[in-house]
Parts: sequence; structure tokens; C-alpha cells
Amino acid sequence: MPCAFVCRDHVVDPLLDELAAALGERGVRIVRGPPTQPGARLVYPREQLGALLGEADVAVFTSRSIADATVLRAVPRLRGIVNLAVGLETIDLEEEIGRAHV
Repeated sequence: MPCAFVCRDHVVDPLLDELAAALGERGVRIVRGPPTQPGARLVYPREQLGALLGEADVAVFTSRSIADATVLRAVPRLRGIVNLAVGLETIDLEEEIGRAHV
């Protein structure tokens, strides 16, 4: 069964909830991230990376969640990244290009 990590984001949570529900209806296992807080970017707890991202085929992030090299290395099955924001400064593109998934 395919798996998708869908972050949480206090600004666009209703949209992310809809996305997660639609994917779930199509047989995709959904793992949701921890909530974001106004005025801060979320740095994923390192000790939770395996549980959050370890089985994801696709990961959905926003500009309030940081997908640095450590986060991306925790996603060995990763086939795609979706960023629901303008810009890619919160995604470590060099890490992904090095893995040839872009």
C-alpha cells in the first residue's frame, strides 16, 4: 500500500485535511505530521523521523515545515515531494538532487 506523509500547517490545515482524506479514500496510507505554531517554522523532532516519514512514498510540506537533509534521509522510499507554498527554501534540494529523486 502506498504511503503519504502530509504535514500539518495551522494556516492551510483544512486544505491538508482534504488532501489527506482524498488520498486515504484512494487507498493511500496517511501519516500526519505534528502541528505548526504561528510565527515559527517546524523543525521535525529527530527521534520521530522514522515513525513520521520512514514509509512515505510521497511527502507533503509547506513553508512552515523544514525538510532539511536529515529529514529527507529519513524517507528512503521517497518518490516525490509536494510543497504547498511559494518557494523551496524549506526543502534541501541539494540532498534530493544527490539522491536523483527530483
